[in-house]
Amino acid sequence: MVHSTLSTCMTCPALQTWASRCLFLPLAPGISSWYFSLIPQNTLIDSLSLFLCVLLFQGGGVKRQNIHLEQKLYDGVSATSTWLDDVEERLFVATALLPEETETCIFNQEALAKDIKEMSEEMDKNKNLFSRTFPENGDNRDVIEDTLVCLLGRLSLLDSVVNQRCHQMKERLQQILNFQNDLKVLFTSLADNKYIVLQKLANVFEQPVADQIEAIQQAEEGLKELDAGINELKRRGDKLQMEQPALQELSKLQDMYDELMMTISSRRSGLNQNLALKSQYERALQDLADLLETGQEKVAGDQKISVSSKEEIQQLLDKHKEYFQGLESHMILTETLFRKIIGFAVVKETQFHTDLMAQASTVLKRAHKRGVELEYILEVRLPMGTFLTAKSECDFLVCFVFVPIFKNFFIIHMCIQCLGHFSPLPSPPPLTPTPPLPSPHHLLNTRQKLFCPYL
Repeated sequence: MVHSTLSTCMTCPALQTWASRCLFLPLAPGISSWYFSLIPQNTLIDSLSLFLCVLLFQGGGVKRQNIHLEQKLYDGVSATSTWLDDVEERLFVATALLPEETETCIFNQEALAKDIKEMSEEMDKNKNLFSRTFPENGDNRDVIEDTLVCLLGRLSLLDSVVNQRCHQMKERLQQILNFQNDLKVLFTSLADNKYIVLQKLANVFEQPVADQIEAIQQAEEGLKELDAGINELKRRGDKLQMEQPALQELSKLQDMYDELMMTISSRRSGLNQNLALKSQYERALQDLADLLETGQEKVAGDQKISVSSKEEIQQLLDKHKEYFQGLESHMILTETLFRKIIGFAVVKETQFHTDLMAQASTVLKRAHKRGVELEYILEVRLPMGTFLTAKSECDFLVCFVFVPIFKNFFIIHMCIQCLGHFSPLPSPPPLTPTPPLPSPHHLLNTRQKLFCPYL
């Protein structure tokens, strides 16, 4: 009878659909074992289906089989309750799945929700049949009705939870797919921006520094949006608890961005260094121009200097050497700075530098010649004049008169003040008679060989 009843039950379209979905549902290899455990096995399906079919085809009023049917109902409800416990336990455990696993899991849970819904509808449809099967004065009628109501409530609640779970998994899957798409878009955008930035920096490499700085600022402004996108993607990845492969791709994207920013920062640092060097060069160039102007005045050919002693000539020579040696050192410094900035100097600046250095070289040559003349004057001194003494309170005064030997020599002479008040010192007693010395006025007026033997 059980065999015939089971055969009759399996002709029911609803049960055939249930069995086919439970036994032939396509499953992914990684999820098949988990999902298959959520589906009622053959024993549960047979028992519950048999019980439903018996009630469906035999109808109510069959009292001789009450005890047997109660046992069947108890077994079916117990198995269903156990199965529901397992389903609920597994559904409430959140697991992080890969996108492809998530899609399969969503498909399986949607099928499970549909099966639960159909099972709930079938149970609710035959609820009146259960009531007619058992007598109204039966001892277990209230218990059976409460059990069926509770089972239907659990099925309804589980159906709601599974649907909610499917919705959450769909939402998570969509977020994961959006994350992966945005990651690909950022990779493409970063590669395009890197090419554009490097090409633009290469194009302005030989242009003025101001144009290069402007290009760098534009590149940095353009990359701010990428930086914000990467940070937002990191936040979303942490919230979604992405798997390691996705996090590695995100880390690779961050490394590419940091590398590009390091290239731009290095270029900016180099430009800032060049600007500092150019500022130093401009100051050095201005100082050189000022020194050159003063040096040109010092080596002017019509300059006259009055000195009263050899020591003053030595001081004059020392100051001459000190100044023009400083000019030469500053010239070397300016040339060194110019070689450092020559890569980004404009043609006008280069020409001005060349002209100024040529002028400085000319002045240094003239200064060297003048220094040689001063040294020669110190080494080759003309005959000394006589000792003179003043009739007033003046002490002795030695008169050195030098004459120009070369065309551009300094005319160095001594102004003897109040020459008319001086008289020659008395000569020491000679061993032999000597002619009298000429007067100072005679010496100055006649300009004989005593003072100017070359004239």
